Amino acid sequence: MHKLNTGQKFFYLCLVGCGFGIIFSGLFIWFSTGMRTLMILSHFLHNICFIVIIIFLPVHIYLSAWGNPGTIQIMVSGKVPVWWARKKSQVWVEEVEEGRHTH
Repeated sequence: MHKLNTGQKFFYLCLVGCGFGIIFSGLFIWFSTGMRTLMILSHFLHNICFIVIIIFLPVHIYLSAWGNPGTIQIMVSGKVPVWWARKKSQVWVEEVEEGRHTH
């Protein structure tokens, strides 16, 4: 886990995709009068996207706050303890210690 965390990016893309899925399927549900097949598919997509968001959101909140000890303090203070940084991103810590990281 150097620059990109694949799991976080997948999670983000999944939520964004499901958000757009809810928006567009909702518009089709709202405006597709008389198109039974499109209405059924729109309801199906709408419900699947809603279920994914309802499952993913609490999991994300749990993992970001309570599932990783010390995370709430980091979010509140904005400072990352060295022990936590070493545990989560050893490569980043090494870059900072060597002066190669500019952020």
